[in-house]
Amino acid sequence: MASSMVLDQVLYELLMEEELRSFTVLQLRDAYADRVELNGLQLPRLRVYIYDQVRRLEKAGWVKIDDEKTKRNQIYHVLSQPEHVSVRSQLPALGMRLKQASEPEIDSSDQCEVSYKQRELAKARSNSSSKLEEKLKETKLDFLTTLGESESYKQIMEDMPELHDQLVQDFDRAREKSLKLLGRVRAYETALERLENIP
Repeated sequence: MASSMVLDQVLYELLMEEELRSFTVLQLRDAYADRVELNGLQLPRLRVYIYDQVRRLEKAGWVKIDDEKTKRNQIYHVLSQPEHVSVRSQLPALGMRLKQASEPEIDSSDQCEVSYKQRELAKARSNSSSKLEEKLKETKLDFLTTLGESESYKQIMEDMPELHDQLVQDFDRAREKSLKLLGRVRAYETALERLENIP
């Protein structure tokens, strides 16, 4: 079932940036503070504000907590935007303002359109990256499984020569499959590298 989420505009833009695909609340707070006028808001209060937003994202399935739980500086990971969640952005709360909000060109339709396109491009790139990483992970697992199979056949044939003729075709098949899978692993790794280098 589709749902709509109201999300801080600055936070949304930060989540689309590659360097914040994994973050701590303090890192996200500092990056956020660089982009807004705090207007007297203290950093501890800003941290609570950011943490509340992160918890909402976690509940929606957009952010997940790292497998290694820590009491301080817990790491979170940004996932692909859930298909059932649509986003409505809002300006920073608690009296904060965008640092460039007073500049007239920021409010122009051209700038809004550019900003929208940049967000959509970043979102598409993030989705592509997640899909490639998932494919790479699956293919590496298949490769290691098949490689283990072919190595086992080889060991059995060396230890039990009487089974050589019965197993040689299975060994050749497993070895050929592992080579194909290795090629796929390299292709996914290359695609990910190219994606990261897109300006």
